[in-house]
Amino acid sequence: MRPLGSAIRGTCNAALFKEDRLEVMRIILLSGESMPTHAVDGPITVQCIEGTIRIIAGTANRQLCTGDLLYLTGEVAHELHALSDFVNPADHRVGEGIETTWARCKPTPSSR
Repeated sequence: MRPLGSAIRGTCNAALFKEDRLEVMRIILLSGESMPTHAVDGPITVQCIEGTIRIIAGTANRQLCTGDLLYLTGEVAHELHALSDFVNPADHRVGEGIETTWARCKPTPSSR
């Protein structure tokens, strides 16, 4: 996965692949957008391919910049706040009852 540059606003969130026990998603949050608090059964990684994001997980509050990687154990509630346009290949272990809710296009400011 590479930075998207100016194409970021026209690119959709997507499940890049999904197997029985692992799903990898491309998550894009534009500057000012947030992903509400959520948790998944298994461990996850959050890698910042492009942009800057604030992640709040429990009492930890961290800023990730391009190139940073974060690991969270399973069932840790976390939320994301884009400080600039952000691209992330997130992966998590797929468990019973987990549903991908981020594999959709977000409207861009020009299409609202």
